[in-house]
Amino acid sequence: MKIIIAKFEDHEGPVRGINFHNSLPLFVSGGDDGNVKVFNYKQKRCLFTLKGHIDYIRTVFFHHELPW
Repeated sequence: MKIIIAKFEDHEGPVRGINFHNSLPLFVSGGDDGNVKVFNYKQKRCLFTLKGHIDYIRTVFFHHELPW
């Protein structure tokens, strides 16, 4: 049985990469729409979108030291 806690549908198309921040309630995602999005999962909303990739994004991650 699958339990859905929250659903984020801000990407247009499949999401290929996701990474959760180590200490903040954030996750970053990248998908076939060529966008990288940063979400606050406690607020259940997208904080901002990084655009400019010309192809899909497979992997995303937070830097282990920066920015927080």
